[in-house]
Amino acid sequence: MAEQLRTLSGIVRDLKVAGQGISKDEQALNVIRALPKSKLWENFSQVMAHNDDIKTFDVISKHLEMEDERQRSLPLQVWH
Repeated sequence: MAEQLRTLSGIVRDLKVAGQGISKDEQALNVIRALPKSKLWENFSQVMAHNDDIKTFDVISKHLEMEDERQRSLPLQVWH
């Protein structure tokens, strides 16, 4: 997940440098859209998409890192 965030951050930076910056809201929504399409991420995606406090790439990134860590601590059976 950390690698995906670095990639997305780089894309946002490159777009800004190219004069094609996207709003902070769009950045956060794009991170949510890029999440894996699995049951483990479905609820997280819905909560983040409808949370009015999640407005920037940095904020969604912190929540995403915490969720990734939480999911990694789950028993292996939950992943299947």
